[in-house]
Amino acid sequence: MLILNNLLGLNSIFASSVGMIIAAAYMLYRRPDLIPNALGSALMVAGVMFAIYFLGQEVFPEGHAWMVWIWKLSGKPEGIIIFKHIPWTEMLWGLSWGLVWGPMYEFLVGARTISLKRSSD
Repeated sequence: MLILNNLLGLNSIFASSVGMIIAAAYMLYRRPDLIPNALGSALMVAGVMFAIYFLGQEVFPEGHAWMVWIWKLSGKPEGIIIFKHIPWTEMLWGLSWGLVWGPMYEFLVGARTISLKRSSD
C-alpha cells in the first residue's frame, strides 16, 4: 500500500484494495479449499457495508452532502456512485477486505474444514 499510495500516487482505497486482493490471491493459490470461505466473506462484508450505507442514507437523507464534502474522489471519474449515493469504491474495498480477512485465521493456523458424515446405523 505504501508503494502504491505514496510513490505512485494511487488513492488509498485503491491501494489497499489491490494489496488485499494480491494477499488473497496468494492465500487462495496456496489453499484453494478456502475459496468458498473467501468468496462468502467478501459478499457478506460488502453486503453489510451496503446495508449500512443504505440505511444511513434513509436515516440521514442529507448525509451524502457531508460525504461529498470530505470524499477525495468526489467529482472525479473514479467517484462513481452505484445506488443511493453509495460509492462503488467502498463496495470494492469491502469485497477485497472480506476476501482476504475472512479466511485469514484458517490460512495462518492451517485449519481445515471437516465434514461430519452421519452413520447409517
